[in-house]
Amino acid sequence: MKINNWNLLWITLDATRKDRLSCYGYEKKTTPYLDDFSKVCLKFNNAFTTSPWTYPSVASMFTGKYPSEHGAWNEELTFDKENKTFSESLKKRGYNTYLVSQNDGWINQYFGLTKGFDNYYGRDEIIGNGIGVFPPQKQSINNIFNFFFKHHLGFDFLTMKTIDKIIQSAKEPWFLYLHLVNNHLPYEPYPLSIISIIRYLSTYKNLKSKKEMSWINGNTFSKSELETLSKLYDKTLSVTDKKIKRYLNMVDLDKTIVIITADHGENIGDHGLVGHQFSLHDTLLNIPLLIYAPNIRSKQIDSLFEIKDIGGLIIDILNDDFESLPKKEYIYAEYKPVKDIYKRLKNLEKDLPSESSCIRTKNRKLVTFDNKKNELYKIENGKEKKITNPELKSDLEKLIRLKQSKLDKCDRYNLFKTNKL
Repeated sequence: MKINNWNLLWITLDATRKDRLSCYGYEKKTTPYLDDFSKVCLKFNNAFTTSPWTYPSVASMFTGKYPSEHGAWNEELTFDKENKTFSESLKKRGYNTYLVSQNDGWINQYFGLTKGFDNYYGRDEIIGNGIGVFPPQKQSINNIFNFFFKHHLGFDFLTMKTIDKIIQSAKEPWFLYLHLVNNHLPYEPYPLSIISIIRYLSTYKNLKSKKEMSWINGNTFSKSELETLSKLYDKTLSVTDKKIKRYLNMVDLDKTIVIITADHGENIGDHGLVGHQFSLHDTLLNIPLLIYAPNIRSKQIDSLFEIKDIGGLIIDILNDDFESLPKKEYIYAEYKPVKDIYKRLKNLEKDLPSESSCIRTKNRKLVTFDNKKNELYKIENGKEKKITNPELKSDLEKLIRLKQSKLDKCDRYNLFKTNKL
């Protein structure tokens, strides 16, 4: 078996909807660079995350496990230190590992997601390495310092300088995981402080409270507000597309595997919701996934795929052992909200579910809640429609119980088989 130790650049785009990328058919030209790049990639049309927000989703990508297996549900249910990670498996192959994250609120040492990375760059490290001066430790001054450099000088500019330094100095083979937050609320396409401040005082006034109220009451934003958010979101995607082009121009594609995906999607008025909590809709779960490798021909992949299996797929590609994907009849996802948010909203909505999960086939979906108000959906042309079918609902409820009882025995990629390391 041929062993390839190509470099690996993994870019995760926070809160990025597949259906808003023009490379996936969106009518507006939001991602012209990715439109072209996707033509030389494995392009996954039915890739799904395991959870609708960053912490559990990224932990799944790093471990090949569902949230109930790896433990990283929320700030009170944290990453099990016994988890073996994708970066650790690459280190065994001689890789130098780097993690650069603009979302260091969740992807940090405290929550355990830096396990297996030799080098970690969060917000302070990105700014410090970018300008040569690290932020002060005093929290109040630190916040002002970070706001200025993030919104005036530009967080992306500093991140790009950090990535360039890493790639120029890294000993090959290297694995670089890059997590970008351009498309996360508040949507801010251009990091000029005066524009940001004006927008915070107008468009984003009361954003947090209205967003959270949408999770329990729905439809708290006006039509014009949602139109404004939607336009800003599209602009952030276009800016991100240009950034991706610059990042990929830094690497030698003849000896580099590139992964471009998202940790989850985003609701922008869909189902009456804004943001990415308290929902297992496809707007959050169905995410983009493009994989480029020197030894793989471009291909459209329509079969169901869970992004927790990316690591296993990459190991197969490195081992020159990729032929086709394991066939999945359904995908599975789980959700527990951020505990602090849940406690606050529970005071307003006593019947608010604290846990949910879903089974999704190509054209049906069942979402189960711990308050027993389960929902059945039909999926046509990428749209979900709630339906009533007691027999089908009963069958899917049995399937989801079976799945939950045998998670550790699921037929899935095993990232850490000894013959793959």
